[in-house]
Amino acid sequence: LKMNNCFSYCRNTEDPSVITSEMSKREQKETKRNENYNELVLQTTLEDESRGGRTVLYATCGDPRGSPILFFPPLGGTRRVLLVLREALLKHSLWGICVARPGYEGTAAASDPLSQVNTVVFDVLAVLDELKVAKAGILCMCAGTTFAMAFCAKYPERTSGKFLALGPWTLPADCPDHKSLLKFAAHYLPTNGVGSLVGSLQCTMMNLVSKETISQKLMKKASDAEKQALQDRYPTNTNNEDSTTFVEDLEWVMGSAHNEERDLTVCMSKCTDLGFAYNELQGQDILIWQGDKDTIAHPPATKWLAKELPNANLHIIPKSTHPGALFMLGEEYVDSLSHLMIYETSSR
Repeated sequence: LKMNNCFSYCRNTEDPSVITSEMSKREQKETKRNENYNELVLQTTLEDESRGGRTVLYATCGDPRGSPILFFPPLGGTRRVLLVLREALLKHSLWGICVARPGYEGTAAASDPLSQVNTVVFDVLAVLDELKVAKAGILCMCAGTTFAMAFCAKYPERTSGKFLALGPWTLPADCPDHKSLLKFAAHYLPTNGVGSLVGSLQCTMMNLVSKETISQKLMKKASDAEKQALQDRYPTNTNNEDSTTFVEDLEWVMGSAHNEERDLTVCMSKCTDLGFAYNELQGQDILIWQGDKDTIAHPPATKWLAKELPNANLHIIPKSTHPGALFMLGEEYVDSLSHLMIYETSSR
């Protein structure tokens, strides 16, 4: 990603000193951002001896005395997404726990794509045991939803029964109301091949297209409220040289290249192939927030998912987009985390 940024600077100027200066500014900002992250988010590496010393990275953020919640991030999302949630976690007295998925950030990769879900489930279980958390609420975004559902289905006794999904991904292989192209790919193309193909295309596009173009595309259908929230968070008239843009934060939060094709394989699979069924979440109090302008979490597919899941309540947010859910652009999303509060917290 840094190399791609360098190419971006080269397109804009022929003066090497300007390129060096711009890169230096970016590196300084990244250093300060990392220092802030290290101060606000506790990062830990677990060596799971019960599974041959498997390396699992996780992080915690929020109120350590509050209700514990497991956060399952979106595709490409690193533990750094916890910083996006930090204020909301503190507001609702929640303690966020995020486990880096296999192949992400140094967590050991899964043995094969279809074992990705089971590996995540056992990694999360090991972290809960390490932290001595008996039960935790569930928060998931986009592609993290499938992993969250699998964990709840397999280990309901380790959950508080509170489940919150923001802009959830629905498996097109299961959903008759999903986008036609995705349904065709899920039903007629080899699952592993689809994940690898989409992963390769995504990597190629990330290298060819500037981050500015990507962010503009993401926010094209953003509501006025979401655009205002971005403007408030990233004011353009600041004279602070240390301030960052939405593009820079997006790049930093999503991190460098990961083993995303494994996650994409999961996204194109059937739930039964992944070892769980929707009706196995009957013990969960499920709340789903979905933007009606979301072009990634397809609203008709989310409505189908809400009907398939027991005890699910769906809230549609008018004019809200996918970035609105992932970056908490609106008080609706921030306030939705109150659903995860447990007044009788588990012993830790």
